[in-house]
Amino acid sequence: MPIITAMPTNEEFEAADHRLFNFLNPSKKITVDMYAGLAKAEMEKIWAEGKLPIICGGTGFYLKVLEEGIAPVPALDEKLFDELNQKARLEGSEVLHAELQKIDPEMAGKLKVADTQRIVRALGVYKQTGKTMSAWQKMPKEGGVKADILKIALNPEREWLYDRIHKRYDVMVEMGLMDEINLLLKEGFNEKDHAIQSCGAKELLAYQKGEITETEAKQAILQSTRNYAKRQITWLKGQFKAHHVYESVAHAQNAMGEIENFVNKN
Repeated sequence: MPIITAMPTNEEFEAADHRLFNFLNPSKKITVDMYAGLAKAEMEKIWAEGKLPIICGGTGFYLKVLEEGIAPVPALDEKLFDELNQKARLEGSEVLHAELQKIDPEMAGKLKVADTQRIVRALGVYKQTGKTMSAWQKMPKEGGVKADILKIALNPEREWLYDRIHKRYDVMVEMGLMDEINLLLKEGFNEKDHAIQSCGAKELLAYQKGEITETEAKQAILQSTRNYAKRQITWLKGQFKAHHVYESVAHAQNAMGEIENFVNKN
């Protein structure tokens, strides 16, 4: 899914070594602890080569876990996961939330009724282990990267950001976005597959199936992408704790100086 995931171009791949791109089948699920393990392994290889690993992305929680580690919550059995999701579809997430309230009121109080994914996870962990999610999350974190980390963030003006989001959709269409979605359909992928939940893919699948118009798909994608950008900004301000935040593309050029100073000190 190179277009909809904004994978680096051939020119960008040639300009710098990129890792952990285009390596996972869209039907395969990857968890945050799996990602952290893969990223750490690549970082170790890069350090061994005498080079500097640069982690680039916008998924704040994954970056946080890579840096700090995560509580050792066990992976959820696929069968149990599917059963709970099916129950949520048939009876509603509020039923599962009420069930969670009885066994783990602390976690239930943190989750919105509509947050089906996390409710299913919390319920499943309890049913599988006999220990509540709250109890698991209070255990010492494991797996964080042991290294000095320089955190740099970009937070451009909202108007500039939204304009870029809108233009990006048109660029993706020009690059062959619809062909990419059609190929996924021909290969048997659907909205149940993990990667199809990514921003834009499920809307375009619905369009290709004739369930919504192209205009409706486009507007839904632009809205969900703007919403995602807002969540990223909230995370940046509240939890990312960046050493340097650049408010414009022009100011971001100063990042090179900060990186050089960081490398020289280490």
